[in-house]
Amino acid sequence: MGEERGWIGQVHRRTDVALGYGLRPREAAVVRGMVLGYRLLMPEELEKSFQRSGITHVLAISGQHVVILAAVIYLAIRIFGLPPTLRAGVTMGLMWVYILIAGAPPSAIRAGVVATFVLAAPLLGRQVSPLHFMTTMLALVLA
Repeated sequence: MGEERGWIGQVHRRTDVALGYGLRPREAAVVRGMVLGYRLLMPEELEKSFQRSGITHVLAISGQHVVILAAVIYLAIRIFGLPPTLRAGVTMGLMWVYILIAGAPPSAIRAGVVATFVLAAPLLGRQVSPLHFMTTMLALVLA
């Protein structure tokens, strides 16, 4: 991603710089790993510590990242009283921008597709069962 051209690569690089702003290199490496899945700047001993403790998965972009981001965006927009169709559209757009900036790993794409279907259901005149919604989101988080 670091050498990628175009607006996605540019946004990725700017996000990378912003995430490290004001942090010591070690902490910045962890934040970059958690938000962008970027671990190249992480010291080897720190990465081994994550492996030994069994929490390396927090440094990989997964469906959980996408679902949490989509939920936070959707609920934050809800505070402003925007109509549900606009909320769903904005959430889908920002979610896909994040997936692209994070390098579009397969697990994030899979979560993005399912979240898009769930968010688009009301736009297409389909009802979303709260039970199915929760089980789908749980499955994405655990995937």
